[in-house]
Amino acid sequence: ESNEVVIGNAGRLTDQKGQSYLIDLAEILKKENVPFRLLIAGEGELRAHLVNLIAQKNLQNEVKLLGHVDDMTAFFNSLDIFIFPSKYEGAANTLIETIQHGVPCIAFDVSSNPEIIQHGVNGYLAKPFDVGELHKYTLEVMNQPEKKEVFRQANERILATKFDNHK
Repeated sequence: ESNEVVIGNAGRLTDQKGQSYLIDLAEILKKENVPFRLLIAGEGELRAHLVNLIAQKNLQNEVKLLGHVDDMTAFFNSLDIFIFPSKYEGAANTLIETIQHGVPCIAFDVSSNPEIIQHGVNGYLAKPFDVGELHKYTLEVMNQPEKKEVFRQANERILATKFDNHK
């Protein structure tokens, strides 16, 4: 839908990846009548739990578990915002891939995430496990569309200096 903001996430459906925080965020956005769609790509052991959580919160129309996605470029290109609620990460390759596609990112300030996302420069780092902060930064990106271009330009600089595979 043209008036919807499309929020995305990709990763194994496991406790580590924190997708349940996304369901909590979706519940808040729905209560505020924010037009959105949440797309979660991936498979894993928590799929049934997430399906139940989505049903309990009556979010079946807003939240879609996509399963395995073959065309990740098309997935990233369909997003307005990428939210990465992992509880911990070694090297967050998904964040690097997301910023390569120019999608604004919001992640928890944990593990290696600050090596990729510089708060307020190329995305936002929320307090760990704080859905209220995920909500705050989601609305900020939604209500300030110029952030997408600012973050995209910063991501190009960060990718060239920190993640260039030729260096």
